[in-house]
Amino acid sequence: MLRMDHRESLEKRRKELTAKLRELDGLFEREMRVRGFEPSQAENVALTAKLARLYAAREELRAEIENLSPQLELKGPNAT
Repeated sequence: MLRMDHRESLEKRRKELTAKLRELDGLFEREMRVRGFEPSQAENVALTAKLARLYAAREELRAEIENLSPQLELKGPNAT
């Protein structure tokens, strides 16, 4: 029971982070376009402070989601 509750908690956290990442991705893309850039250019242009903060927040969320994935795999239904 405890393992299932922990797994459910991890899955809930991953869903929350994924939703937040989608929000930030949309905001970042809009802000890039407002400034005349394609979002794919983010790696190749000097970002304003606001865009740099958004970019960093997105990267942090991606890393946190990535860190949750192995934990969820280990706690799968076949885990002992």
